[in-house]
Amino acid sequence: MDYYRLEYSEQQGRFHFNSGSVAANINGWKTVCNVLSYEQCSEFAELVIDKYPSTNPCNDFQNTGVYPSFELIKQEFVQFLLSSPHIH
Repeated sequence: MDYYRLEYSEQQGRFHFNSGSVAANINGWKTVCNVLSYEQCSEFAELVIDKYPSTNPCNDFQNTGVYPSFELIKQEFVQFLLSSPHIH
């Protein structure tokens, strides 16, 4: 199974699934979690998109340029871990 470093950009309101080919915490990306499966990254990103529509790259009309802070994303990630049955 391939694993990824899940990263988030406050400036873009987007996630990056870093396969390790790019150094961590550069170009505005901050590490949310160092090791996740693609499925886990996708599941968390979808949860955030559902809760914070401005982070959906397909909804340009909702893109306000105001995105959740990295700290808020980290809090959401902790809740994601606590509520995910396959993570425990």
